[in-house]
This record gives sequence, structure tokens and C-alpha cells, in this order.
Amino acid sequence: MRIGYRIALLAVAFPCLMLSSVSGRADQLSDAQSFLRMVIDEGVQALTPKTLAADKRRELLLAFLYKFADTPNVQQRIIGRYWDRATAEQRTAYLKLLDEYVVLSYEDDFKNFGADEHIDIQNAEAIDGKIVVHSLDIDPLDPPPSRVDWVLVTGPKGFKVTDALVDGVSLIATLSEDFQSILRNNGGKIDGLLDVMRAKIAQLKTTKN
Repeated sequence: MRIGYRIALLAVAFPCLMLSSVSGRADQLSDAQSFLRMVIDEGVQALTPKTLAADKRRELLLAFLYKFADTPNVQQRIIGRYWDRATAEQRTAYLKLLDEYVVLSYEDDFKNFGADEHIDIQNAEAIDGKIVVHSLDIDPLDPPPSRVDWVLVTGPKGFKVTDALVDGVSLIATLSEDFQSILRNNGGKIDGLLDVMRAKIAQLKTTKN
């Protein structure tokens, strides 16, 4: 799995920012590209060293997520209308399990990152009040390149990643479809989703031991 996909998934899987309008000015688009370059560089530098202990890599993954993603908003979007049906206790459990599930799912991908893989940022444009930064994920050992389009929102604290499309497929839409399918199969019960998440986490831990 390429590094662009891994960083994109982590950056979008996790107070919701009040959105300000995006004018599409050249300086703002340039700032968005610089922000994304920083996100990618920090992700590669912090998360890919092979000497990192597993616990430390997981800690850094979670910190990376909460630093750059539009976290609370995305977490709620994943389960859609079911968020409003959940109790405070269920919401807390869901958020904790989501963190653990994502970190356990993708820590090994960063550990196995190839030295020659890189992200080539192409350009940025304003679309529907947001900024989309277009890039190519290039791995000489796994051609052809993948297209990764990063959707950014802006607010009082600057840019946040709110979605990413890998070869045209929205990561948030994919996650939402998976989680809401589990909910539907369990009669819309939040506890049913939580049980499935716990089982998946237990399975991931077993495979790592």
C-alpha cells in the first residue's frame, strides 16, 4: 500500500471547525499546497523509521491524526445519522475504538515504507468552498502512479484535511459505507457496531503477536 494512501486514510479517518469561505486566491492555494507538503513530510519522517517500537509508532500515529485532520467532524460523518442516536457512553466508546482500530490497521504499512516512494504535489483549486490539492503518489517499484486529491477546509486554526480521494474514490465515503453497513446489519444498534469493532481489534492484536 502506497504512502499517499496511508497518510490520506489516517488524515481523514479521525471542536469541528467553522468553515470560512475559500476565495481561491493564488496565495491561499499556494498556502494549501505548502500545508499538505508539511503534512506529508512530517508523516514520512515521524512514522516510517523502522527502529520505532510498536507502542511509540502507535502513539505518534494518533498524535498525527489529531494534529492534521478535521477530527470530530469526520468521526461523526463516518456513522452519519447513527451518531445522533448514540448515547454519550456509546459515543465515547466508538471514538476510542475507532482510534485503536485505525492505528492497529495501518501501523505496519508505515513501518514497511519504501525509500523511493514519494508524493508529487501538482496543483490546487477552490471547489465548492473548499480547497482541493491534487497530487500523484509515485512508487518506482509499483507503477503506475496513483492520483490522490486532498480536500482541505479552513478555519480559525488554519487548514485541516477533511477527505481524500484516491484514484477518484473518497476515503470518507468508503469508511462510512463500511461502518453504516455494519449498523444496518445489526438493526441500527450502536452496540452492534461496537461489538464488531472490538472483534476486529482483537483479531488485529492476535495477528501482531
